[in-house]
Amino acid sequence: MEAPRAVDDFIGQCARPDDISWFGLGILTTRVWRDTLRTSEAAMHISHCICSTALILLLGSRASAEPPMVRLTTDPSDEREPAWSPDGSQIAFNRGTDVWVMPSSGEPATRLTTGFFTSHEPTWSSDGTQIAFTSTRDGGFDVWSMPSSGEPPATRLTVSETDDWAPDWSPDNGSIVFASNRIQGGYDIWMIPASGEPPAARLTDLLADDGEPALSPDGASIAFFSREAGNADIWVQSVSGGPATQITTHPTDDYDPDWSTDGKWIVFTSLRSGNTDIWIVPSQGGSEIQLTTSPYSDIEPAWSPDGLQIAFSSGRAAQVNDIWVMNFPPTAIEAATWGAVKAMFR
Repeated sequence: MEAPRAVDDFIGQCARPDDISWFGLGILTTRVWRDTLRTSEAAMHISHCICSTALILLLGSRASAEPPMVRLTTDPSDEREPAWSPDGSQIAFNRGTDVWVMPSSGEPATRLTTGFFTSHEPTWSSDGTQIAFTSTRDGGFDVWSMPSSGEPPATRLTVSETDDWAPDWSPDNGSIVFASNRIQGGYDIWMIPASGEPPAARLTDLLADDGEPALSPDGASIAFFSREAGNADIWVQSVSGGPATQITTHPTDDYDPDWSTDGKWIVFTSLRSGNTDIWIVPSQGGSEIQLTTSPYSDIEPAWSPDGLQIAFSSGRAAQVNDIWVMNFPPTAIEAATWGAVKAMFR
């Protein structure tokens, strides 16, 4: 493609309403820029200037755009830590000091745990019959499980005298990963059989604290936050061992990782914008893209099993956190090149 033709195509396509959108223009500009790289330096410079100007004019008003989203809960209690059921029909979450379940379309919600103790951080078994969670019902923080129907009893899965928290169930239902400080020196990621320990296997041995493990859809890798580099960053490591790979490197904190259904992306919470927002990054590392821009904190994202939505907790509509869901279709994944385009024009 010659540079003038590329520029003409760019301007012509940008005039189409369906291209002037939060999703489309990043893809379009990347394609044009890729084509102009094959041309002369002068033509490339001209195209660069036009593309930059077009981005400023056409996307300037999109700086605060967010994907469409819906508020699912309105209870005056603090509601956090959403977790999708494997079939996507329900969401478990923490309300106050208990675990609740509701349809993925929103309330009414059903209370699963009761008692004068804290139960939170729910995660579903892959067959949807069990929910594991963190609870203080025997004193310290341990991992427990109970039927997702809410029928008693709950079963204690970890027996350490130290804190065990943030469980995540493996895709094959055979094991559960969690964070624990059972070895002196800080928190690491551990794995136990889904029936409970013993045995317990230590998966990470970084020098700093590791937490909030999330197993990849194929069960082969774990994403987690680690303070190995000083602040909290997203890291990925094979479940079978080996070195951990640092995925994010921003000097502010990144945490709450969760995988896309195809395993190609990780959604997480970050403070990098000066506010607490939801971001995504390729699971192999790369340019991050910001999804939420509310002045309130958006935290604890969870990708839906069909990959089309992300549930999260936010205080954007009230003084306390509620459960929200943002629509995030496949076209948004394609638009992840937008981060690279934006960086190129800075």
